[in-house]
Amino acid sequence: MTTGTPLCDLVVQLCDEILSRRAVSEPLFAEAQEVVARLTTCHRLRIAVGGRQQDGKTTLVNALLRARLATGDGTEGARVVTRYFPSHTDQVTVRLLDGSSHEIRPGPRGGLPLSLEWPADKIKYVDVGFPGTTPCDGMLIDTPGLDRPDGSRKISLDACADADALLFVVNFEGQIDSEALRWLRRAAPFGLVGEVGAIGVVTGIQNLESRPETNPWPSARLRASVCRRQLGDLLLRVVPVLDLLAQTSLGADFTESDARALANLAAFGDRKAVLAALYDHDEFLTWESGPLDRATRHRLLDMLGIYGIHLCLDRVGAMASAHTVRQELRAASGIDELIREMESALLPQSDLLRASSALNRLLTAASQRENENGGMDEMWVFEAARRIENSPDFGRVRLLRALRELHDGRFHLKQADAEALRALVEGMTPAECLGEPRGTRGGALSAAAERETIRWRTLENTMVPPIRTYARIAWTICQTFIEGRPT
Repeated sequence: MTTGTPLCDLVVQLCDEILSRRAVSEPLFAEAQEVVARLTTCHRLRIAVGGRQQDGKTTLVNALLRARLATGDGTEGARVVTRYFPSHTDQVTVRLLDGSSHEIRPGPRGGLPLSLEWPADKIKYVDVGFPGTTPCDGMLIDTPGLDRPDGSRKISLDACADADALLFVVNFEGQIDSEALRWLRRAAPFGLVGEVGAIGVVTGIQNLESRPETNPWPSARLRASVCRRQLGDLLLRVVPVLDLLAQTSLGADFTESDARALANLAAFGDRKAVLAALYDHDEFLTWESGPLDRATRHRLLDMLGIYGIHLCLDRVGAMASAHTVRQELRAASGIDELIREMESALLPQSDLLRASSALNRLLTAASQRENENGGMDEMWVFEAARRIENSPDFGRVRLLRALRELHDGRFHLKQADAEALRALVEGMTPAECLGEPRGTRGGALSAAAERETIRWRTLENTMVPPIRTYARIAWTICQTFIEGRPT
């Protein structure tokens, strides 16, 4: 049984070996069965969205789904892990802790209904299929808040640790939950969450400025830079997003009727009165002398917020269509930068991330040996996993991050060393990986591998942590190209 991807195939082969042995613990045997099913039946990258309550996780999820399918705080859906994926039709399946599954009726617009029909503490997770798309064609996993007091914190952390990749949401005014990220590292000690598969997202940036009409992006990028410095060892990149505008611009809720309401507001004769009403939410909602009724004002606030309304009045004018407004909102939201980041950073590493999270599950199970008949020695599983991680394909994909950090100025290499790193990552043959012509073989190939091994061993002795880490991976790869060594 194969997955069609080289690294996941290696993990499946390890699972087959586990399943063929009799003297393995029940948890490891069961985990191997689940991993095989996970890797061979679903090829989607599992991307979890984690963070604190009310930090914009659900709004961000809806934006990435291009539809309001996820339900926010105060609903039953906010207390459970929900997995969204493209499907031919709307479908909702509640999967319980007892192993049973139950299909229920989707919400009126698809997605989660208000009632899940079972208590949250009985639910393992909820699967939601919908006729749409997701970034990286992945499975997007919405999690409860990491700071919930009702036991959902562990559920959230476990879901994030079990995912292949992570979007970690930080509200601009919220505490940066570095403790939770480090807990994820401990919860997934054998995986790569935070090493190559975690992206930070700063939300709520429309509230950064004291004046609601002020462009928040300069402050937002500064805030993202601060987060990047504080969590640089845990997050691959930090991207700011106007989550509310992103949700509205990519969804279908904003209509021509809403565009006409904005046009009426823009055409209102007393500009000072409009600006005074747009001071904050309460002022706008209680502004009875303007051109919009209360229900319309409430709807615009729900979709745009105060900053979004200011933005529309300034940019689109009085004759804009709903399509034009959504285009302006999308451009202003920053969501495209996040999607590009996901597709450039996560998609090329999909095989690595899926294989790594699967290995994490196997090794976690192997480390929890049952003490029956004096215990079971499962160290061979760790040795087999180490061989997989030392394979050239595994190491080369991990070095993709090194190329990104080098490009971003996170560390510096001499030009010759930078070119050697790029060749090692992008080469199509062992010879090209070593900077040699494609046809190089035998002793010449071994000599080139020895030369590059020396290069990277020398760089490993530097005092710069990223270079030391990446150099160790690089020389390990180079050694596999030496003639006569097992690959």
